[in-house]
Amino acid sequence: MLVIGEPAAAAALGLDLVYLPIEVQDLAAFVGRLAHPRSREIDWPLSGFGVTIPHKEAIVPLLDRLDKVARAVGAVNTVVIRDGELHGFNTDVAGAIEPLEKVTTLSGAVCAVVGSGGAARAVAYGLAQRGARVTIYSRNREKAMRLAADFVDVGVQSAELSALASSGASIMINTTPVGMTGAGAGQSVVPREALSGVKIAYDLVYNPLETRFLAEAREAGCKTISGIEMLAAQAAHQFLLWTGQTAPRELMLEQAIKRVASLESRI
Repeated sequence: MLVIGEPAAAAALGLDLVYLPIEVQDLAAFVGRLAHPRSREIDWPLSGFGVTIPHKEAIVPLLDRLDKVARAVGAVNTVVIRDGELHGFNTDVAGAIEPLEKVTTLSGAVCAVVGSGGAARAVAYGLAQRGARVTIYSRNREKAMRLAADFVDVGVQSAELSALASSGASIMINTTPVGMTGAGAGQSVVPREALSGVKIAYDLVYNPLETRFLAEAREAGCKTISGIEMLAAQAAHQFLLWTGQTAPRELMLEQAIKRVASLESRI
């Protein structure tokens, strides 16, 4: 888990709060014994918490309420405690779409979403809600078809990953972890030939700041967007839900970039 800007944002607004990273193995025990006001075993002023992989889908049945987006996507990344209940939200959708909306119009845009996991669900839903034409490309054809079927009412389709080069997409988004620092570093699930004709290449991976996919896209003349922008954007939405105050977004993005850059320098 990467704590990217909440402490700095809180300090800038004069808020007295603490943001703690907690590794959770038994999710039900965490919710029951530490988080839920009706059953937790310690008395502490917990206002809410963020949820990271692999718990975003598993936590859904443990919550009292879901907002519309979380229910549609089937995943929660933000929990707010209100009136003794756990309310689940999904800020990944808004966080993923906002960096794109800064540079282009999504209505009618042909978008290729690479991957079929939880991040792909959030991106596909967000794009389709804004009128984009979305196709899911994945090695796991069955999983991609199931994802597309869940959003068939908003026109999401699926195709083999091998068909990516002929997608005709103007926007290409990698939602897989391929290229992330670690075992998949320096790799790309998107072949160079698939970048022909693509105007915007967007990688949800944020560490490193420029993945192989983005580097090759830049060389091909594409506008590139790093996943660090999504990370900061979704965190700003979380901050608003937890505190009721608008986060200093530029500060949060600056802190996120500095944090990831410092991690890269240690490698």
